[in-house]
Amino acid sequence: LPTGPEDAEWRAIWRAVLSAGFELDRRSDVQGIYHRQVGLYADLLSGGQESGVFRLLHPARDIAMTLMSMEDYFGYRIAARDPDLSRTTALRLMRQYAELVVGVPLPEID
Repeated sequence: LPTGPEDAEWRAIWRAVLSAGFELDRRSDVQGIYHRQVGLYADLLSGGQESGVFRLLHPARDIAMTLMSMEDYFGYRIAARDPDLSRTTALRLMRQYAELVVGVPLPEID
């Protein structure tokens, strides 16, 4: 998630995504950003399950895609200065979803 509306890294990534428009099938460079991020979530989730920290209630990739979708859309709302969605709120909502699908409480993040 962006640190706020002026997060330069987040804005740079989204400029590339927006410039690709609806042609992601022709922009593997931009498409790859999303899939790498989903892969990071999926690896973390799979690792947690394999080590016995939690039990996934759904496939790791499905959970990862949902978390990534939440991150992207919440990030957009934060960068667009939505007065009703702060980084703190977005992190809380994502954590609550993650707790539902892994079945254990997760630490709060600032």
